[in-house]
Amino acid sequence: MAESGEPLSLILCDIDYFKIYNDTYGYQGGDDCLRKVAEAICQVVKSPSDLVARYGGEEFVIILPRTDATEAMNIAEKVRLNVQQMALPFKSQKFIGLPNSIVTISLGVACTIPSANSSAEILFSEADKALYQSKREGRNCTTLSSVFNFRF
Repeated sequence: MAESGEPLSLILCDIDYFKIYNDTYGYQGGDDCLRKVAEAICQVVKSPSDLVARYGGEEFVIILPRTDATEAMNIAEKVRLNVQQMALPFKSQKFIGLPNSIVTISLGVACTIPSANSSAEILFSEADKALYQSKREGRNCTTLSSVFNFRF
């Protein structure tokens, strides 16, 4: 990949308010939610070269070889909408201000053109910054890293 000059995109997904979901529905409910969100992601991300994996807690990572920033944003939005359309109920007495009555996700997208001295940590860091920007902007949205299509 580093020698090809082709883009590599990374999407980080985080289930919004998952701790509250887990507290409300219990660990079994939380596990069921994780499985359903994973299924919703995999319904969108189907290319054999792409990778979807749980990335700790309630986060998922999507690795998209040969995918530029525009296409990665399109995929991320399709994933977000697929989770939203799943309409998994989410009602909690513990958090009255919960804006949604269904499970939603926030996503961060980063894209790079890998080089011989690339660092996966930088790509993850950029996607993570974008993810937290989505959370700051109210959740249930997708943000592209402000540093995209960079070479490192």
